[in-house]
Amino acid sequence: MIASTIKFLTTEINAFLQKRLDGNKGQVEKIISGNIVNQSGTSSHLTDNIIIASLINVEEERTLRSHDIYKKNQDGDFDTFNPTQKINLYVLFSAHFEDYNTALRSLSEVVLFFEINRFFDKTTNESLPSENLQKVVVEMRTLNFEEQNQLWGSLGAKYIPSVLYKIKTISILDTESKGPVKGISERELLFEDFEEKKFTE
Repeated sequence: MIASTIKFLTTEINAFLQKRLDGNKGQVEKIISGNIVNQSGTSSHLTDNIIIASLINVEEERTLRSHDIYKKNQDGDFDTFNPTQKINLYVLFSAHFEDYNTALRSLSEVVLFFEINRFFDKTTNESLPSENLQKVVVEMRTLNFEEQNQLWGSLGAKYIPSVLYKIKTISILDTESKGPVKGISERELLFEDFEEKKFTE
C-alpha cells in the first residue's frame, strides 16, 4: 500500500509536469521514487535532472484506531480480522538538477500541483490504487533550520532544493482471518461497534 500510494502520486505529478513544462512531449519521467543516496552513501542523481520522491518517515495515525473487523462467512459465522492500521507518510521531494534555476522551477511546479490537488478520493480520481485507499490528504510540512539539518544529516546527503509533504491517511488491511467467531449475532456486533465509537469519541 505504501509503494502503490507513492507510485500513484508520482504518476499524477509526472502527468502534470509534462503538460506544464513541455506540452506533454516526449513522455519523459520528471519525478521518480527512490533514495537520495545509495547504500554506500554516495549520490547518483546529481546529473539526472529529475525530482526524487523519498519516504523519510511512517507515522501511526492514533486518532483513527479501529477495532477488530468481522465478516460473515459462508457458514453463517463471522471471521475475525486484525484492525485496519492507519498511517501517515512523510515524503520528501528533492530536485536533482545540474542547473539550479531549473531545479527551483521544477520544485515550484510540485508545490503548485499539491496546491491544486490537496486531496484525492474515488469521486475525483478513479485511479487510486486500492479500494482500501478511499481518500488521501496532502499537507506541506515546514522544517526549521535545525530540523532540516538533522534530516539531511540522517539521509547522509548535502542539502538541495526540496519540499516535505505529509500524506495521510493510508490504510493497511490484514486479509488473513484470525479465525471464525461462533455464536455471535449481527446485533451484538453492531452494539460492540457503537460502544467502541462511544469510547473513542
